[in-house]
Amino acid sequence: MQISLPIYHDLGNEFVVLNVSEDLINRAVFDNKGNKVGRIVRIIGPISEPMGVVVLSKKFDSEDRRVFVKN
Repeated sequence: MQISLPIYHDLGNEFVVLNVSEDLINRAVFDNKGNKVGRIVRIIGPISEPMGVVVLSKKFDSEDRRVFVKN
């Protein structure tokens, strides 16, 4: 099973995703083809709308506007 995370803002070598919870920190992030593209490193934003910062490990085309975490 996969959790879909919409990309909120692309910062170049990292990006911000929505709907992140504490248990997703340090989890690998994958593109829609199943390739690992990075890792969630921290949570930012208000508690009511937590966002995660993903540091990229390789070039990623964010046109799809979402990434996935395997559950």
